[in-house]
Amino acid sequence: MGTWGPGLYQSDVAADVRGVYRDCKKLGFSGGDLADIVLGTVGAGSADTEDGQLAHLALADLLCKDGMLPKALRQTALRIIKSPELPARFEDQASQKKHRKMLDELDAKLSAAPPDTAKRKPPFIEHCDFEIGEVLAYPLPKDRWALLRVIAYFTRFRGKSPLCEPLAWNIAAIPPAAKIKRLRFMRQKGIPILGELKKDEMLKGLIEYKRLPAGATWKDYVDQYVAPHIPIIRVSERDPHFHKVVRTGINTPSERPFYNDWWVATNAWATWKDLWMRLEGYFSDEVSDPKG
Repeated sequence: MGTWGPGLYQSDVAADVRGVYRDCKKLGFSGGDLADIVLGTVGAGSADTEDGQLAHLALADLLCKDGMLPKALRQTALRIIKSPELPARFEDQASQKKHRKMLDELDAKLSAAPPDTAKRKPPFIEHCDFEIGEVLAYPLPKDRWALLRVIAYFTRFRGKSPLCEPLAWNIAAIPPAAKIKRLRFMRQKGIPILGELKKDEMLKGLIEYKRLPAGATWKDYVDQYVAPHIPIIRVSERDPHFHKVVRTGINTPSERPFYNDWWVATNAWATWKDLWMRLEGYFSDEVSDPKG
């Protein structure tokens, strides 16, 4: 993570918090539940690290603006504000002064925030019944199709959503069963592989931190790295875009084991409505108009 200025959102972790917060809020999460999901998603659950402190402050500010700041987060943020550690990160006095001023203003805002006592409608929690290995077909704009295989379940949003790997994209029709069974997961093209110059060192580190199992090969790493993992979220019981899914009746095992959520990028998830844009972002050099 990096910091490029003294402002509240002038750091990578704070920017991530803001993006994840907006996404999760759209799904109906609020208050303490929203706070827990955001902090867990950006990997900043602890307020004992610099990134964790910055994340807690940004999150407290966002929740305060929306009138749903939990008491526990408010207390944590006020404690962080009083610490001299964050301003001391900056080498120049001008930045230290600007950062301290920002913290003081945030202190005043959070201190004056009323308690969150509102009763809100709970969010929709998905519990899909797709099987691991099941191949799904989904219609795209302009009468095209995508094929996706369910390789795991995504539980970050308190339920169970399909975590998929693309098998085919922008095809004219759903292929026959025999052809579907021969399809392999799609790789992104032109992706530089991090650690190629020190393969043994990279593999050793990934195994040590349990990102890959003992005995994993460089190919195992590359397969996880270049082939997208896409959690697809149903936003309601009546979600019309979810109901467009065609269950092909085909179940085939993936050629790459799914090891853990570490391989799923923070912003990788998509709703069924926006799935076509996610796929286009991975596999096309052009951005199209779905109505065109």
